[in-house]
Amino acid sequence: MIISGKTKIYGLIGNPVENSYSPYIYNSALEQTGIDGRYLAFYVPKAQLNSAVQGIKGLSIKGVNVTAPFKENVIKYLDTISPIVKYIGAVNTIINNNGKLSGFNTDYLGFLKQLQQLKGELDGKTSLKITIFGAGGAARAIVFSLLLFFNYLESKHIEETKNLLQESYDNQFHQKQIQSIEIINRDEKKASSLKEMIEKLFYKDRITVVTKKYNPTNFSEVTKNCDIFINATSLGFKGCPVLNERIPDDIFTDKQIVVDLAYNLGNRSFFELGRKARAKIYCGLDMLIYQAEASFYLFTGHRKSFESIKRNILETLE
Repeated sequence: MIISGKTKIYGLIGNPVENSYSPYIYNSALEQTGIDGRYLAFYVPKAQLNSAVQGIKGLSIKGVNVTAPFKENVIKYLDTISPIVKYIGAVNTIINNNGKLSGFNTDYLGFLKQLQQLKGELDGKTSLKITIFGAGGAARAIVFSLLLFFNYLESKHIEETKNLLQESYDNQFHQKQIQSIEIINRDEKKASSLKEMIEKLFYKDRITVVTKKYNPTNFSEVTKNCDIFINATSLGFKGCPVLNERIPDDIFTDKQIVVDLAYNLGNRSFFELGRKARAKIYCGLDMLIYQAEASFYLFTGHRKSFESIKRNILETLE
């Protein structure tokens, strides 16, 4: 595709961004749909977030995705946010409409579709204990997905979901199966904030929510005591910090489900440790692909399946 003065620009802002698959995913989708556009990754120094957001307006960039560590802090620089963002407190997609920036969250949709893939593993199980490692923007979206999937939320939260998904959302669990959600994080204040978000969304006596400060020395005591472990941090992602050496290899069992949101994996990851334990393991590629489908719709107005793009990535990884 030839780049011209009419070519629309989309992008990703974050720190780091160099190992992201997003440019490949979106540029493939733009080419396949014949849209005159290009998607670029923009590395943003942590102190320059406001300047980067103003640059979206100044350069007439049509839309951007937001990745760590900016999903929460970016909200204060936007003109409007969607109703669900008000609950989640994190943005991963910004649309520029004639200089007015609107924030959305499609991460929760990506994880919601991933949960639908896990439905067979979860059927018949009750009193699920879920451990979430991390309390940032990704963790907040995941919690919202879990509460929606297991039917803890009011129907008003489903309308925005139906609009952004390519298919109607009518197959969520109808029974409330979560016994507890445990949040592990270095920053206890952020973990407490996530707990407060959960408790605002439903009556406190429905699910037990606890927070724990991250301690690699006794990490296995926490991980082995849950049915589902979800890594919502960047640990294990290529180009990001590796897992602490004090975390042993045997932190999981073959009875657990391990979901690692890292998809471009480095030398040591929770995904790898889950595989060694013969747990049911899932990486973050599905979530990445599915949230990108929804973001692409917000960017362009086009509905498109990214399954062929996902297959190309998997073939490359193999």
